[in-house]
Amino acid sequence: MSVNPAVVDPTDEDQRLYQQLLDLLDGRANQLLQQARQLVDDYWIAHTEQGALQQRKNKGYTVPRCRLVKHTLVIEWFNQRTVPAINPKTNRPYVFSNYLPKGREYHYPEAVFQSVARDWELPLIQQYEHLFADLRRRAQVLAQLRLQVRRRLPKPVPERDDA
Repeated sequence: MSVNPAVVDPTDEDQRLYQQLLDLLDGRANQLLQQARQLVDDYWIAHTEQGALQQRKNKGYTVPRCRLVKHTLVIEWFNQRTVPAINPKTNRPYVFSNYLPKGREYHYPEAVFQSVARDWELPLIQQYEHLFADLRRRAQVLAQLRLQVRRRLPKPVPERDDA
């Protein structure tokens, strides 16, 4: 005789196990986020150093950012530009960002960068995009595992009134 798992009341031990699995996956996602933040910081430093060697009219604007969105690491590229007007609230120039479209896989297509980035930025972008793609791939695996654990998380059986 088989027992329908949806009818079995999960024990506290089952709940703790699933929660430990989710906590482990979330901890690993946070580790990937820290790695991505370090890479983004390294990119910004290299971009700033190389940008300082360029003429003002050849200034680069293509930069990445990373964050966690719903327990999943997101690493995005965007073009950042400023306008000469000063924001009275911050006393700094206005900054506008245009996000670049990502391809179907873990990599951004090179054509996306070639249409917006300066020539001196392209080797730097390619170097870091390769590393970011690996982090995106690993983050996707974690997200899929997290989804599988959440789908299998036992739900308590509701109390029935037999009266």
